[in-house]
This record gives sequence, C-alpha cells and structure tokens, in this order.
Amino acid sequence: MVWVVGVAYVLGGCVRTKSQVVFPPMPVVIPTISDQEMFRGWYFGSIGQKKPGTPKDWQYEDRGKSSCWHQNDRQCQ
Repeated sequence: MVWVVGVAYVLGGCVRTKSQVVFPPMPVVIPTISDQEMFRGWYFGSIGQKKPGTPKDWQYEDRGKSSCWHQNDRQCQ
C-alpha cells in the first residue's frame, strides 16, 4: 500500500509523482529461532523482533542496541 498525494502512476513496482518516487514498504520477515540460539539460551533483538518459536518463558531485556531475548537463568553476552 502506498500513500501518495497528488497525481501518481505505477512504474516498475514503485509510484512516481511529479516530485518524487515512493517505494511501497517492504514486509519484515523475522526468522525462526535457531537451534544454536535455543542451546545458547539467548539472542539479540528488540521488543518487536521476538522470533517465532521463542519459548514463552523467555524474557525481554531492554539494553538499547544490545537488547535481547533470553532464558530466565541466562544473561545476554
């Protein structure tokens, strides 16, 4: 979906207006938690980057750019 004010036409998957080209937003695909991450007990990611398959008892820890999801008894490194 693209929001454009004014006259627009589609050109090769994008929308061109008289003054700019507006690309439609790309869908965000979050990969499933890996076996290595499950074994390690944590992975880096923001609150919106919880991976499918992450156990329900894992906790989110907000640490800025080092935010992570982890098991209760583990620390992110």
